[in-house]
Amino acid sequence: MDKKHLSDQLQKLEIPFSTSLTDLICEGHDLWTQNSIEFTTGRPPHGPDAVVWPENEEQLSKLCSWASKYHIGLVPSGGLSSVTGSATAPSKTIQVSMVSMNRIIDFDSENMTVTCEAGISGNKLMSHLKKHGFTIGHIPSSINISTPGGWLSTGSAGVYSSRYGKIQDMCLEMNFIGGCGKKYHFSKNSQETNYMSLIIGSEGTMGFITSVKLRIIPLKSTMSVRAIYLNSLEDGFELMKRIMQTDTFPSILRLYDPISSIIAMNSGNCDLDNGYLSRILHSIKGVTPLSQLSHKSLPGLLKFYNSMSGIINKKFPYIIKQNYLLLAGFEGSDEDNAISHAYVESIGKDINFKKSSYSQGKKWFEAYANYSFKRASVFKNGIFVDTIEINSTWSKIDKIYNNINNILSRKAFVTAHFSHAWKDGCCIYFTFAQVISDYDQTIRLFREIWKEAADEIIRLGGTITHHHGIGRVKGNFFKKDTSDSFWLSNSVKRIFDPENIMNPGNMGFTSQLFKSIEDNF
Repeated sequence: MDKKHLSDQLQKLEIPFSTSLTDLICEGHDLWTQNSIEFTTGRPPHGPDAVVWPENEEQLSKLCSWASKYHIGLVPSGGLSSVTGSATAPSKTIQVSMVSMNRIIDFDSENMTVTCEAGISGNKLMSHLKKHGFTIGHIPSSINISTPGGWLSTGSAGVYSSRYGKIQDMCLEMNFIGGCGKKYHFSKNSQETNYMSLIIGSEGTMGFITSVKLRIIPLKSTMSVRAIYLNSLEDGFELMKRIMQTDTFPSILRLYDPISSIIAMNSGNCDLDNGYLSRILHSIKGVTPLSQLSHKSLPGLLKFYNSMSGIINKKFPYIIKQNYLLLAGFEGSDEDNAISHAYVESIGKDINFKKSSYSQGKKWFEAYANYSFKRASVFKNGIFVDTIEINSTWSKIDKIYNNINNILSRKAFVTAHFSHAWKDGCCIYFTFAQVISDYDQTIRLFREIWKEAADEIIRLGGTITHHHGIGRVKGNFFKKDTSDSFWLSNSVKRIFDPENIMNPGNMGFTSQLFKSIEDNF
């Protein structure tokens, strides 16, 4: 697009905007690993031609009508915390940042709801609720920068999801503007069909979520997390399944595979010696889960792992015997929490495990608050890191974990944990990392890892996302995974976004071919 023509048109719309290179770089890219690889190797990805900051629904509706008329792509964004590229703007598009729409519209303690604009940060929203003794129970690791609009657009799940559900379970009403500029209001209470489900998880490909009404709950008095040590992952899966299927409703339920058990236990600063690799990991200052490691010795550790991965993967189950870590956390009074922990031990009495440790669970919980969003330091030290989260039923979880772990470990350092548990299954959350070489080789490896893993997940009947969404990294796999029903999503998109301008190329939707700005005006 010609910058002058575009600026003239945006000025006529009377919406705050910028075409400066600094704003385009800062606002045009989320935390997708491919973006970070490109920046790290000196190849900043193409960004949008402009960034706009609408301040109300009228401005946003006017922008959508204008963009539809001239076939100009719009990419919604909020806190830019997405790791899938869903808020990364291609060239010849306009990034629409919702962060100026950040008001709390209504707080209703009697009916236990809060209504807010979609661009408010999670941290600001939770701080307001906490002052009044409430929470929404939705605590994603990105809480400080992510927004309700982003949560709903991806179907987000917070760390307490096993008790409170995902964000769609908390959403009662929604205001929405389609790509054509038309305004909609959806409510769970006013209609038998919940039309919000058409929008939740659509990642900005239909239009813009502008405000939401969320269910709130009173803050609980105490969080009590205990650590349980098991002999195997299979024992862990069985205990997790029993906990969820007996309606125990923990707020936290997380199981770690061999490597991540050691990292998670060491991150709580406990005195645990499980062999040479544990000592190597423990020697790295400020050991935390792999996605947060930033010490300069990490590239050397990964090169060592690459050369020894076969031996390490074969021997690790024996090194860590009876130290597979399961964390169970409950919220309530001290008495209620003690009863819940005792019940967990009773339903697993035929499973061989070490008695739960309150001190270890407390150390983990205190350290967990410091885990999030330190990826930049990892890339700075020559490592790329990414996550693959999979939804699996209990009957398939063991095979999916083993097969995907084998695929990833041939190409990268890999760990996994299991969380967001439900009655029928849970999320497998893989973290993988590798040394960054030159751009072409690193991007090729990154894409190979994703393709091989996604193809195998689909083959085994898993779901290629649980709470991070689809974005650009999984678009083609999403189409393959939902081939029988993807046409339905296209049909819905045509209703809300008839000119196909919304978030072009995201979620596997065909990218719009835009006219030049000179042709439009």
